Amino acid sequence: MFHNFASNVTISGLTITNGFTTETDGGAGILNPGGLILTGTSIVANRAQTYGGGISSFAGGNLTVMNSMITKNSSELNGGGIAFNGGGTLTVTNSVISYNSSGQGGGIHTQTPTIIVSNSTISGNMANGEGGGILNYDGATITNSTISDNLVDGGIGEGGGIENDGD
Repeated sequence: MFHNFASNVTISGLTITNGFTTETDGGAGILNPGGLILTGTSIVANRAQTYGGGISSFAGGNLTVMNSMITKNSSELNGGGIAFNGGGTLTVTNSVISYNSSGQGGGIHTQTPTIIVSNSTISGNMANGEGGGILNYDGATITNSTISDNLVDGGIGEGGGIENDGD
């Protein structure tokens, strides 16, 4: 597991795999309370008992995911692939978020004012509650992207592809 406590970190050309955490803040692959840029990076098969199987990012820093793959991660609560909370901007560009699972927000769970997804694929993710692909609370900008084959299981949830709970 990678813990980023700096203000800005760039990770490029790395594979982070098979992490596990029981920590309250989650982040079995990456725990990020600062600013983080991922380029050409794979986050694969990590498991958190709380938040962010692949990445848990919080406390106001920006998270940028470019030309990367986040796949086969899981969390029991929120954000199988990415859990993003606490302000800042989540930007996903030219990336694949696939086959992640979680209680809510199988691919991405975000409570931030700004999420931007462009030229990316969000596919094959699953949530037990809401938002198989994306569960978002504030609105999102999604352009030139494919969101397909995401699932909400359990019969009580909504938003197989996207669940936007914002006001």
